[in-house]
Amino acid sequence: PLLITGITTSGGNVVISFTSTDGDDTTSSFALQHTTTVTTSPVDVSPAATFTQVGAGQAATFRVTYPQSGSRQFYRIRHL
Repeated sequence: PLLITGITTSGGNVVISFTSTDGDDTTSSFALQHTTTVTTSPVDVSPAATFTQVGAGQAATFRVTYPQSGSRQFYRIRHL
């Protein structure tokens, strides 16, 4: 499972930090999804978000960066 460790905004971007307990995960193991309300299903963002990884295995920390849009967005990190 994923554990979101932080959500911030920086330079017009949303930055979400998280960890995963799956030691085989890489940046291509995830997709960022969003929606404007909690009652609608989230969809993959387009263009695709930028994921980065620090470390490897179960000690890996991931970060996803995506341009902030609109006054309210709900985000989900989908494990592929």
